[in-house]
Amino acid sequence: VKRVCKNIDVFPLILVKEKNILEQYMKYSKRIENRVSRIEGQIGGVKRMMKSNAEEDKVMTQLQAVISSLESLKLEMIRKQMKETLVDDIRKSLGLSDA
Repeated sequence: VKRVCKNIDVFPLILVKEKNILEQYMKYSKRIENRVSRIEGQIGGVKRMMKSNAEEDKVMTQLQAVISSLESLKLEMIRKQMKETLVDDIRKSLGLSDA
């Protein structure tokens, strides 16, 4: 049971005690893996366009799409890192940290 507050998932403190849930949450999500796969496909498309001598403006449009996808991936990873840091800080404040 998780609650959502302003687009950031906030774990109830009870879940923070469950180490297996915490470790499972901290792995790269399927969402991030899907974004990376999508970017790989976009880059492959750009390479094919270049090999087939596609018009430069079309190639540039696809390059901009790759850049946008990379930015989205970066934001997703920043969100993930913020969530992990929040959970780690809560664990430390409750004396549940292994460190």
